[in-house]
Parts: sequence; structure tokens; C-alpha cells
Amino acid sequence: MSSSYRIKFNTGRVIGPLTLDQVVELYSKGRLEGDELTQVSPDSEWRQIDTIDEIVSSVADYIAAGEYHQSEQSDFDQGSSFNTETISKSELVSDSNVNRAIGGDSNKSAEGGLQEFTYRNKAGTMREEDYLPDENAASTLEATKLIDRTVLANSAKVQRSESVDSSDKTVISSNPFPELERENLPEDNGDSTEEMNMEAAISSDKTSDENALITVDHDEQTQMVDLESALGSLAQEAQKSEQEFRELVAAREREDGQDIDDQDVEELDDDADPSWRSFYKKHKKRIIMAAGVLLLLMFMFPGSDSSNKIIKPVFPKILFPVTDEEADPESALNLYKQAMDLYQHGDYISKLKAAIKFRVSLERNFKDNPALGMLILTYAEVLENTSHPDKDPETVFRLLEIANQRVLTDINVAMGASKFFAYMDKNSTAINTIENYLRLSKPSVKLYAYYLEHLVKDGQYVRARKVYDKLLKVKGPSPDVDLAITKFLQSDDQFKAVEQRLRGAIKRHSRSVWLRLMYANNLVVTENIKPLAKILDSVKKLKAERSPLYYAKYLELRAMQSIYAGDSKKGALYFQKALTFHDSPELRFKLASLELGGDDRTERLIRESKIIHHLENAKMAMKERRWDDAFRYAIEASDISSSHIPSQLLLANIQVERGYFHEAIETLEELNKRYGNDPKVSFALVDAYVHAMKLEMANRKIAMISATKMINLPGYASMLGRYYLRRNNPLLSIKWLQESLNRNPLNDQDYFLLAKLFVKHRKYKKAKLIITKAISLEPNNVFYRSLFAKILYELEGSDVAIGYLRDELKSFPDNAKIIGDIAIYYYRDGKARSFNRYLKMVQDLPRPDIHFYQFLIEASILENKAKDVISYSRSLIKLKPGDIEARMRLAAFLFENNRVTESLNELHKINERFSSYPKLHYYLALIYIKQKNYKLALTHGQLEIKNHPTKEYGHYIAGEIYRLTQDYLKAVPKLEKALSLNGKFKRALLSLAWVKFRQNYLETSRELYLRALKQDPSDGNIHKQLGNIYRLIGQGGLALESYNTYLQLVPNAVDKRKIQQLIKHLQ
Repeated sequence: MSSSYRIKFNTGRVIGPLTLDQVVELYSKGRLEGDELTQVSPDSEWRQIDTIDEIVSSVADYIAAGEYHQSEQSDFDQGSSFNTETISKSELVSDSNVNRAIGGDSNKSAEGGLQEFTYRNKAGTMREEDYLPDENAASTLEATKLIDRTVLANSAKVQRSESVDSSDKTVISSNPFPELERENLPEDNGDSTEEMNMEAAISSDKTSDENALITVDHDEQTQMVDLESALGSLAQEAQKSEQEFRELVAAREREDGQDIDDQDVEELDDDADPSWRSFYKKHKKRIIMAAGVLLLLMFMFPGSDSSNKIIKPVFPKILFPVTDEEADPESALNLYKQAMDLYQHGDYISKLKAAIKFRVSLERNFKDNPALGMLILTYAEVLENTSHPDKDPETVFRLLEIANQRVLTDINVAMGASKFFAYMDKNSTAINTIENYLRLSKPSVKLYAYYLEHLVKDGQYVRARKVYDKLLKVKGPSPDVDLAITKFLQSDDQFKAVEQRLRGAIKRHSRSVWLRLMYANNLVVTENIKPLAKILDSVKKLKAERSPLYYAKYLELRAMQSIYAGDSKKGALYFQKALTFHDSPELRFKLASLELGGDDRTERLIRESKIIHHLENAKMAMKERRWDDAFRYAIEASDISSSHIPSQLLLANIQVERGYFHEAIETLEELNKRYGNDPKVSFALVDAYVHAMKLEMANRKIAMISATKMINLPGYASMLGRYYLRRNNPLLSIKWLQESLNRNPLNDQDYFLLAKLFVKHRKYKKAKLIITKAISLEPNNVFYRSLFAKILYELEGSDVAIGYLRDELKSFPDNAKIIGDIAIYYYRDGKARSFNRYLKMVQDLPRPDIHFYQFLIEASILENKAKDVISYSRSLIKLKPGDIEARMRLAAFLFENNRVTESLNELHKINERFSSYPKLHYYLALIYIKQKNYKLALTHGQLEIKNHPTKEYGHYIAGEIYRLTQDYLKAVPKLEKALSLNGKFKRALLSLAWVKFRQNYLETSRELYLRALKQDPSDGNIHKQLGNIYRLIGQGGLALESYNTYLQLVPNAVDKRKIQQLIKHLQ
């Protein structure tokens, strides 16, 4: 018979009985928040809803079903592949995930949407649930985000129907900015502004048009001309001709049965045919007149050469290919060849044009099309220019999932994957991708160039030197090789060699803008400012290849030029303009330090150089787990400038790792005062509050964030998932972690947390799918591999788990975590000889780390070696003093083994760093109870209640003290409260059973003792108390059985003689 449930809301209202399905339905409609009390049957105690396993399990199933229903047959599982042969345009377009990936609406429906945080301000108070974001506000902000950040296609693009029924498509309205339609390629929504307009903004006095047109470049002149009056009616004629030209293009496409958008058409090469000749003949007069006017203007204004042309950066439009209903291999192959010709040019605009043709080629024939690898590579190379950093990487990643089987054999897929992972700051994954490819396939010079870049970025200079030496021998190197070598030399501070290398590279590749910008940057670093203007003028002449990244770097260097010329105000404006095209913490720091002033340009450059150097050293020390060195470098970097966001965030991260939560919060709060709108700062502050268990402060900060556009960011959902995880609310934690992954499917850490939650609730198949995704994103994380092995152990047994880990040991030799896991599974399987063999392998490792000691602690606990547990725990704490959890585990173990003084010392050390740590005051109170200092024990019990009111420990302490002082009227409600929070809490069960026994409620006492016995059948004292109860109620046989069991479990009991006399009397 299925259970029924009664639910008591926080308002006191009780509903029920309800079936399990009805409870899940209440959750799905947002009626349950996870902290309500529930009664399973009329005679059972009230318990918090998230402590009832069957409810948590069912709700977890409900949450998981919606997101992972289709994942069962997806590429999550190892060994599966994406079937590209069956992709059809109608299937892809109707898929909500695809729509979201290509920029479609990702808003959630009202039911099951983002509706935890709702504002309920009454009488100026705000409860915890009041901090959760309003659903309508979220949808409004999401709509605003879409308007602000979506690249607006021109009208011809919007009308494209992809040759299928338009009733199945979402149609976007026409472009409200018609002036952008004249551009050949997609641009950001009106932000592609000419440099001349930026120069006008430099003037603070806008009282006249003349003052508003200040020239930035000292050697350039800007001349005004009324083009409308000069052209007169000819402008209208030219517009008319252009429109007729577009109509002719569209007509030609319709005749061919193709529907390429307007922007794509302008990029495709136009073959000469009679239709173009007839168009020229028809409009010959207009074309000649327009050309004549342009020539006249050129003669009238000879200073208006190409170097003064407007720079309009073009943002890439990264779209997922949607296959045609019928394949056209011949057309696809022709487009692929045209795209390859464009790609070989190497410049940014040519790559954008090539990407369009690669995509269209795939749309016309997906099967066995080499354009897939080239599209991935091209997208990855232009990704840094994106105006949609939240959406475009998702599209590239989806392409990588499709090409997953080719990453070891297709060099373009391998290079694209490595470039993509490097862009996502996953350098180890990028390196691993290339190394896996090199094991099976032949390399190229370009692949080695990318390999060198990734190694340098990851700080692996020894391995980088070997690749660098190989690349030095390349004759006629490409720009990629020159750039990789340059970055290696920069990392080694060989600035003179950098200059020489770049001089030669620019001679070889005279039209490469990035090489010129690198050269200009080296001039700034070495303070050789005199040639700077000339090199920047050459970049402007090349229009910065119309790359947002290149243009931002150009503006940044113009800012430095202005600063060296003594015009910091103009430099600040250049920095601000650069941020509109490419946002970065480093650029923001430069702007902030410039606005603060107080030192000259040389000091600023020296400070910036030192900060970067210390940050690199700190990150390397963190990777090698040299925490003392990491801490020192991070402090040195943050001391140089308190306004440098990356260094302050790194310092706070290390402080949290080391257990200095108070200091971490101070660091972040100070940073938050300056950069309150920076999402990374805001989310890091909430994370620090949560780690320090300052949940009310976290609530207030979450409420502030919820009123901003940050509510739509992936980091917001991730933050809430971790927040609820810390609050032991698995249902909301699962929900928000899934929302985080919906927004950003590249967050491997959230996949890991979600998988652990499903493992905790024994949803192993779902957990397996999810952790596989995390492994694909971060293959070098041994914790992900360890969790996957644990799932295999639960699903398929120890032999499969051990076999998997032994295979992984080939990739991660001498890794203590993997070796330790193998040993644990051998121990659980009863294979002592194999366990001891792997235990010795761990002990023989040359450099023990935290994994080493964590394994030895677990192994010692399994073998009941208390002395070793204590010794290894202290070694672990010495290696990682900020591991509060390890210190608390040691303190608890010492207490349980009656080493009270040592336990008290460890607890005091925890109290110095983290006074609100869970169970800290609980154990302090237990020690003072042992010492019969009930007053001090009660104080600590009340502190535990204050810090963790939804946990049972503080309530138990209060009830236990009242029991010991024989104040049973106060003891009973406190102990019942503890049991309502955790009905399996043994200590509370025993205390309440004893009170009921003293009050002569023998039946109630017996029931409580039996419940405690289920938790620990080997506790002899429980058997003795049950014997006493059975003796008093006349159940002699049961009493005899209980007394005999007690003597078997405690053969040396101090009351052995007395119990034996009772047994003899009963017999």
C-alpha cells in the first residue's frame, strides 16, 4: 500500500492526506519550497519534507525528466555518436534546443519556470523567500536581453524560410535599423561606429558642431561635406539602382530554387552571365553618373585617402547549419572549394566569408562533408570577436559534439576543438585534445603552432620549449607560427627577440593586422613610443581587418599613445571605446588605474607588468597545490593595486581555499563597492558568504542581484544551485543547476555537482549521462573520472569500476586519487591482498598530496586503525590548513575516541577561522557536557541553533541539557524538535526514550529505543534498556533475549554481575 502524506505549510495550514504524485504536482506548480513539514502517516512525527527520501527521489525524477528525457539516446553516453545522416531541416528548426543555440528565445514557461524568488514586502520586512526573483521580472529582463544583444539581420535575411513550411518557424520582425542593410556582413546592433564619431565624443564641450568634431590623430584632418546636396537627385537614383540590383539577385535565386539570405548572397562570388550584362546595359547611365560623382568628390577632397576611411568592425554571425530536405553534393563541393580559397587568404573578413560558405555547403550536403571540420576551425578562430559570448560558444560546442568521432583523425576538427577550449579557458583540455590527435594522426605546422600557444598559456614552459625549438626550424613560417613563437618569447621576457621576430614576420605577411598590433604592443611594453604612431596608422589603413578584437586592441594602443603624449583624458575615452568592442578585465583595470591617476605612465606600466607576473606565478602554484606560494603571489599582486579585478578575485579564491573566510569576504566586499555591476565580483561575493555559512548576507546580496540584468546570466543560476546545495535543499539545487546548464552547457563543474546530487539520491543512470558530459569538457579532471567509476560500481559492480580505473591509470600514472579508489573497491570486494598492494603503491608515491592522505584516512577508518586516522588527518591538515572539513572530521574522531582535550584544541582552531561552521558548537557543547559544564554547553547549543536553525544538533543539545538537569518539561519539546528535523538522529532518540522511561511511558520509550536500534544494532546499551522495559511490562522472554544480547556485545560491562542476576531471576 502506497504511503499518504500530510503537509504543514510555514503559515500553519495543514493539507492532506495526499498521494506521492499529488505532492510532486504541488512542487511542479511552485506551491512547495522545500522547508515544509510532512507527516507520512497519522501516528508518525512531523519531518522536514526534504528529509523524506521517497519525496526527494520522486521530485528529482520529475525535474530530471524534462531536461534529460532525450539524453538517453544522445551522445552523452560513452561510445555513442551523433547520426548526421538523419538530420533534416524541419527536425532541427522545431527543436527548442537548436532554436536556443542559434539565438532563439530561451525564456521558460510560467509553470516550472524561474519562480522561487518573489518579492513580498510587507511592513518593511523581507523573509527568505522574498529574495527569490520575480518570474515576470525575469521574463521582462530576458526579453530586454534579447533585444539588446541579438544581431539584427537585414530584411532579406529575416524573410528567409529555409525552403520549408514557414508555419513551423519563428519569424523575427524586419530590421528596425535600415541603415545597416547596406553592409555586406552582419554587424552588431548599431554599435559599429566610425572612429570619427568616437573622436567627436572626446570633446566635453558640445556647445557647437565645430567643438564636437575634434580629431584624435595628430597628423590627420577631418573635412566636412554635405553629401546630400552634392549628390542631389543622383543619391535617389543610386538607391533605386541598388534596390533593383537586389531584386534581380533575389529573382535569380528563386529561379535556382535557393534561399540564401541577402548577406550571404553578397559574399558569394557572382559568375558572369547574361543577366548581369543586361542589368549593366539597363542602368549604364546611372552607374556612370554615380561613378563620375565619386571621382569628382575624390578630386575635391584629395586628403580623404584610404587611411581615413571609416573602420566598421564586423561581428561574426555564428549559426548552426540547418540541412536542406534534399542533398546537393555537387553544389556543396563547389561551395567548399570556394570557401577554402577564401580561407587561405587568412584575414578576418575572408574567414567570415569562408564560414558562410562552409555552413551553406553543410546545409546542402552534411554527410562526409569536410566543410564540417573547417567550419568548426573557422568559428573557433573568429570566436574572440563575438558579440554573443553567452550563445555563440554553445553553437560551436554543438558542432564539436557532432564531430566528436573525428577529433582524433580530422586535423581541422582537432585544431578547432583545441582553439575552442582555449577560448573557454580550458587550456589543459586544449592541450589534451592535440596530444590525443598526435598519438594517432599526422601533425601540421599550424597544429604545432596552436600547441605551443596552449602550452605557454597553461604555463608549461618546459614542454613549450621543445615545441618552440621545432617551430624555429620551419622555413617561410605562416603568421600562426610567428605569433606562437612571439608569445613564447614574450613569456620569457625576451622583448628584443620579440621585436626582431615581428619585424621579419611583418615583411613576410605585410597585410597581417594582428602581427602589426603585436609589434605595436611590444613598443609600448619597451617604452619605444616614437614608431608607435606610424605602425598604428598602417593598422588604420588596413581598417584593422574590420575585426572587433583587432579594432579594440588598436584603440587600446591609441590610448597608450595619448597617455604618453600627456593627454590622459583622451586616453581614457579610447579605453572606454575599446571596451564596447571587446570587454576584458585587463582593459578595465587600465581604465580604472588611469581614472584614479596619482602616478605617471611608466609607473602604471610597471605595476601592470608586475601584477600579471604575480598572477601567473600564483595560478601555477595553485595548479601544483603549493598553497603557501600561491597565497604569497596573490597577496603581492593585490597589494600593487586594489582595483585589479582578476588579482582580487584570485586572492579571495585562495583565501576561501585556505579557510580564511572572513578575509575573503572583506576582499570581495571592498571590490564590490567599486565594481558592484560586475557579475564575477557579485557571484564570487555570494559564493564566499555561502562558504562561510553567512546565509542571511547571501540572501540580501541575491536579492540585489535579482533586481539587475545579471538574473539572466548563466552564473546567476549556477550561484543559486550552489546556494541551495549548501542549504541542503537538493530539489531547488537540482532545478537551478539544470537551469545554469540550459544557459551555458559548457560548465563542467555544474555537471559534476548535478551528477553528485543524482548519485546521492541513487539516480545512477541519469548521473552517468551527466558526468560523461563533464568528462568530455574537462577530460583531465580525475574527480570526474572517480565519480564515473563510482557510478559504474553501483550499476555494474566492482570489477567494471576497477577495470575502468586501471585503464585511466595509464593516462594518469601515479595519481593518488585513482590508485586509492582502486584500493577501496578491492577492500569492499573483500580482496585484501589486492587492497594491500595498491595501498603500498600509494604509500610509495614520491610526492604525497591531499588525495594520498584522503585515501589513507578512508583506508584506516575501514580497518579501524584510530591511531592512523589521526596521524594521516594531521598530515592532511598540514598540507592544506584551510581544509576546515578535514579538521572537523579529525575533531569529531578525537571526541568519539575519548581524546577530549585534543578534540577541543582542534575545535578552537576552527572557531578562529569559521565560527559558524556546521556542528562546531554542537561538538563544543558535547565536550562541555562531558565536563559537566552545563551552562557553557547550553550557550554553545543556542549558538548552533542560531547558526543552523533547520538542523537537529542545537535542539538536541538544549534538550539533552534540560534532561540532565531533570527539567523534563523543557527537554521533551526540544528533543521532539530535533527528531522532527531528523527522525533517525540516534542521540535524540536515546535521550527522549530515557525521558519517557522516567515518566513511565514505557510503550513510547520502547518504540523510541527500537527506532534507535535500527540505526545501530551493535549498541549494547540499547539492548539493556529494552531488557529493562520488557522486564517491567512482564515480557520475560524478550527481556532475557535483550539482556543476553547486551552481554554478548559488551562482555566486560561494569554491571555484568547485576545483569546476570536479573537473567537468573527471570529464568
